[in-house]
Amino acid sequence: MAPYAKPETSLKRAEELLSLSPPKEKEALDALAEVFVSKRFKSTPITALEPVIIRFLELCVSMRKGKIAKEGLAAYRNVAQSTNVPSVENVIKRFLSAAEAKVAEAQESAASLLSTKDDSSAEEPEADLDAPLEPSTLLMMSVDAQKDRTDRQIVLPALRFYWECLRISLEVLRNSARLEIIYQQIVQRAFAFCIQHTRKTEFRRLCEIIRKDLATVHKYSHQQNTINLSEPDILARFLEIRFQQLNSAVDLELWQEAFRSVEDIQGLLVNPASKKALKPAMMINYYEKLTKVFKSEGGSMAVFHAAAWGRYQMFAERGAASAKEGQSGLSEEDAKKNVGFVLLSALAVPVTEDGEGKRHATKLVNLLNLPKMPTRAGLLKDALDRNILARTAPDLAKLYTLLEQDFHPLTICSTTAPIIQSLASSPDYAQYAAPIQHVVISRLFQQLSQVYDSVSMAHVLSLVSAFSMDEDALEKFIMAACKRAELAVRLDHVQKSILFLDEPFTMASSKVGSGPAAFTSNALIVDSKAGLLQPSTADLVRTQLSRLASVLHSTVQFLDPSIAVKAKEAQRELFAKAVAQAEAEQAAFSARRALVARRKELMDELSVRRATEEAAAKAEKARVAAIELKKKEEEDYKKMQRERIQQEVDQVRIDEARKLAESLKLRGGLKVDADKIDNMDTDGLVQLQVEQLEKEKREMAERLRIIGKRTDHIERAFRKEEIPLVHADYERQQADDLAAHQLLQQQTRDHAKAVHEEAVGLKNRLARILGDYQIVKSDIQKRQAGLFEERRKASGIKIAEEKEKLRARVLAERAERKRRAEEEDKKRAADEAAAAAAEERRQEDEARAAEEEKVRLEIEGRKQEAEEKARAAQREAREKQRQADAELVKAQMQREEEAMTRRNAAKASPAGAPPAPSSGAWKRPGAGSSSPSASSSPAPTGERRRLQLSSRSVPLASESSPAAAPASVVAPAAPLIPAVAMAAAATAASSPAAPTEDGFKEVPVRGQKWTRGVSKWANK
Repeated sequence: MAPYAKPETSLKRAEELLSLSPPKEKEALDALAEVFVSKRFKSTPITALEPVIIRFLELCVSMRKGKIAKEGLAAYRNVAQSTNVPSVENVIKRFLSAAEAKVAEAQESAASLLSTKDDSSAEEPEADLDAPLEPSTLLMMSVDAQKDRTDRQIVLPALRFYWECLRISLEVLRNSARLEIIYQQIVQRAFAFCIQHTRKTEFRRLCEIIRKDLATVHKYSHQQNTINLSEPDILARFLEIRFQQLNSAVDLELWQEAFRSVEDIQGLLVNPASKKALKPAMMINYYEKLTKVFKSEGGSMAVFHAAAWGRYQMFAERGAASAKEGQSGLSEEDAKKNVGFVLLSALAVPVTEDGEGKRHATKLVNLLNLPKMPTRAGLLKDALDRNILARTAPDLAKLYTLLEQDFHPLTICSTTAPIIQSLASSPDYAQYAAPIQHVVISRLFQQLSQVYDSVSMAHVLSLVSAFSMDEDALEKFIMAACKRAELAVRLDHVQKSILFLDEPFTMASSKVGSGPAAFTSNALIVDSKAGLLQPSTADLVRTQLSRLASVLHSTVQFLDPSIAVKAKEAQRELFAKAVAQAEAEQAAFSARRALVARRKELMDELSVRRATEEAAAKAEKARVAAIELKKKEEEDYKKMQRERIQQEVDQVRIDEARKLAESLKLRGGLKVDADKIDNMDTDGLVQLQVEQLEKEKREMAERLRIIGKRTDHIERAFRKEEIPLVHADYERQQADDLAAHQLLQQQTRDHAKAVHEEAVGLKNRLARILGDYQIVKSDIQKRQAGLFEERRKASGIKIAEEKEKLRARVLAERAERKRRAEEEDKKRAADEAAAAAAEERRQEDEARAAEEEKVRLEIEGRKQEAEEKARAAQREAREKQRQADAELVKAQMQREEEAMTRRNAAKASPAGAPPAPSSGAWKRPGAGSSSPSASSSPAPTGERRRLQLSSRSVPLASESSPAAAPASVVAPAAPLIPAVAMAAAATAASSPAAPTEDGFKEVPVRGQKWTRGVSKWANK
């Protein structure tokens, strides 16, 4: 461990490292980190540690070392939270301010980069204005994503690190009563970050972090120094954070997260201390956000949306009444607008709910703090009780009268249409236009069903014409109303009419009429508020028993008033008894709850202590066992490695010896006992192979000497027979060339004379029409000159216009090209930095791998050396000699057959008779084959006649044998005649020669001297 250094010394050392050029940030960070790992860290004064931790965190922010910053913050918190909480707060704020400054710096850098590109693009010379636009330039001009790319490369990394710093701060500060206020401030800062940069994903994660921290508070509430939610001040701060979370979710339009935030608030409101901690302004904000949450859910939540507006208005009125005069938070216009929201939201609730919003009715009712499920009729009654109708706008009051009080089925649509249109044009009330229109149509059919038994579809369409509803939409609305049991109708498509059903015994048990518009026990009177004129027969049958019971109850109370008095006294006594019993039960319950809580605390403490001791003992035992096991495994592994390496070395030696022995057996002449192979080393086998190769080389040299001597005599005889034939062919070719030249000259003169005579005749014929041609030509030129002048002027005007357009486009092109160049420079710099980092990592990996490779190379060294020797021996001795000799014999046999054929042909032809001339058969050098035959035309003067001879080099082995492979280059200069094959046939199988890379055959050294002499003689 490094010697202890004082915090002041470490800080000074870090500043010195940072003042170097370039600054050594990593070394400075390591110097500061030594303070936190020291044993004296906990006893160091906070005043000395605070500058160190601040500088440490600044370096972490500069280098984006989030994990290291978290460790340092946690260590400092453990030391300072019990004695100096403001110091922890200052350090956290400085940490976040540094990260936020990096974000602002990145944003400014991105903005300056964009502006620099724009300025530099505007300063380009105007020499390119007339240049044509390229297709790539047009494509880049059509799409401008420069800002997004710049933000992704510069701003986004800074934002990510700032978010990481916020998470680190929350994790360090959570679940501590001393740091609870700082925790709330950091949460508010995180909310502001999410809203400012529209980070929806981070906002969801932040909400999850807060929920987990709250669950941890509830779980460990019995421990010391934990947050106590029973205190009103602490609960008020928690509620404030949840309300701010709700506001942020609404601002970000995250409705699901907003609903979960409402549930979090409701979970805190059940705490008894919430009555003191809750402020009226919080509840007003709470219900205002609930209106937006339920509004986002659509029509299924319309009744809860209206209930939220009702609760909002109630708390707003209470707040205005309790406030001092002149301090009301709402102006008269805003109050009137809110009253309109209350009335319109209640009117927009469907006349009959379809039950979609009642699946979670209990939870939603609890969120609204309502005693029961809200209904449309109840919401309207509550609005009337609070005198909402008198305070709202006249149009809205008239709309309420038309929908809930008047009975005018033939004019209800036409009278409400202007009001609905005004609502649709209002930015505040436009959301209620479509739901209220559906309510109007529902009222229309309810009122029509009270007056008519049937009505034509055309008549209904005329009534709803103010809403621009066609027949399909109307039929769809009727079917939906029947499904909700709001109407009992039947559509007659043949008669194009709507039939209203009123069958008492078939409909009494159905759901029709069971909605809010159904009659109660006093339904015999006219209920104008429900839009009903008289009860139907089905309603009378369905409500007969309830009406009879109501009438009998009223009659009994009228005949004997004492019954009502006794019932009230019994009810009063029952209430008093219930209150007394409830108080006793409450006291017993409180005592039992306190006892259970205390027992639970004791059991938890005991279980935690026991679990801690068991875990420590188990961890120590596991650590000792792991150390012993690791030591044993290392020893076993080393032993196995040594044995494996020795076995591999022995096996490689035996394998190489066997391979060499097999190769020597295949070459023949060397016999090795298989039993002695295992005891013989590689050097001994190589020595045997070298001796065998020397013996074969001597035998091959002797055979080639004999073959070369015979070849010399045969070639000399061929040349003597060739000389007279060459002279005769040359004389014949000269005569043929002279005759051909004279014939060509005569043909050229005849053709030129014929062409001249034909041209003179054509001139004499065309001279007669020359005058007419000149007149027509002059007229055409005059007309074309005028037309050309007109087109030239029009083209000049068009070119000027196109130049102006092109100038504007090229200006934009310059800007885009400059922006693209800047982006490429920036990307190149980033790539170079990444490449430098990758190169550094690669060098480290190579240095680490070099040590491992060194060990591996020592193990495989002997094996590779043996393999190299075997491959060299195979390449230079065995394969080269065997393949080359085999191909040499094969090639010489083919040459012998060709030479015999030419010799027989020469003997068969007469010696003195010259060969017949061939017309045009002879070609000059370079025009045809490089070796013309003996029967071709004579050569030009100065050249001797050439015979058709085979190539002076042996063909490449691969041309006749695909299995042959090139070896070293040793080529004979003179051709080998066919007679050589008879002398070399006996040794072909045992000593073949390998082909070289350029197609020649390798021969022994003793034969090369003779073949060079033959080559000189042949070239003469």
